[in-house]
Amino acid sequence: MALSIPNISEVKTAARDAMKLVFDTWARDTQIRIYKSEKKTFTVVDPNYRHSLGGNQNNTITTTPTYDDFTARIIYINPGDLTRSLSGGAPTVFQGNQTIKVQFELDGHTYLEGAERVTFLSEKFKMVGDVQKIGIMGDPQFYQYVFEAVS
Repeated sequence: MALSIPNISEVKTAARDAMKLVFDTWARDTQIRIYKSEKKTFTVVDPNYRHSLGGNQNNTITTTPTYDDFTARIIYINPGDLTRSLSGGAPTVFQGNQTIKVQFELDGHTYLEGAERVTFLSEKFKMVGDVQKIGIMGDPQFYQYVFEAVS
């Protein structure tokens, strides 16, 4: 009886599918919001207005927050950091050092470049350390970051 050796691309695809299934299984329904620099729009009412001549000009500057929401897998570094309130279904609150590991897919990893802050469960977080690439056979599929709560 001859053994059939699987094609390496088939093994790689099966491994990627399995990792995706695990990610989808443990990904949080609560989205992580990633904020980038605010977008400022300057509206000029009178294009002929000259500041040096004086007078009032009703130009406006509108600031718009720039953000997007992503599904991610959350790993609590100290499981005791996360507790649920038992009264009235209050939201989850953090206690302790408030440090979490977050695994993003490529879209979240790409968007995170140049981000100013991240929010999760109404808490603000900053990135600590470098990204860790997670994947099979040198092919990163997920990107893990460590975030620490800021007050």
